[in-house]
Amino acid sequence: IQQRLQTGQLTLAREQAQTLLCRQTSMLSAMGISKAILESLTLRSASQFIGVLFWFLLGGGLAALGYRLVLELQQQWNTKLRVYRYFAAPVAFVGNTLSAVPKLCATLLLAIQFGVIRCYRQCRQTRLNINRYSFYLLCCASVATRRSLGGPVYYGAQKQQRSKIVQQHEPHAADISAL
Repeated sequence: IQQRLQTGQLTLAREQAQTLLCRQTSMLSAMGISKAILESLTLRSASQFIGVLFWFLLGGGLAALGYRLVLELQQQWNTKLRVYRYFAAPVAFVGNTLSAVPKLCATLLLAIQFGVIRCYRQCRQTRLNINRYSFYLLCCASVATRRSLGGPVYYGAQKQQRSKIVQQHEPHAADISAL
């Protein structure tokens, strides 16, 4: 996706990003795709890497496997899509509960590395339509990359307002590999 964006192949980048993102990509600009990929990579690395490691250390292989299965179900039956809104609610609750501590661990690691006070200031803004722990993680990732994250997203044809996490610069294609 990064290579497609750097070579100006926006349509191909949108198609490739669609497989990684739950949101609608057909209207995204190059900056929008970069922002969405940065957010997705940040949240997925915390859930899928740190989370699996956390649950493995806490409960062994079966706990890590069970956690990963819940994450996979949560991703496939996403509550942001109208079709799965009610059906997927229990899976989303369990997934969000199980990934809360790993996301907090990732947030703390970023805060310690890039400045606790800066991350705290960024997290003090109003949170809108986003999970609390995901919001904190994205705020610290925004501080770490010095790029703005968040903002409105489209799921299907529905626009959802989300908190805009403002930094000095907007993301661009080169930031994807920097994360």
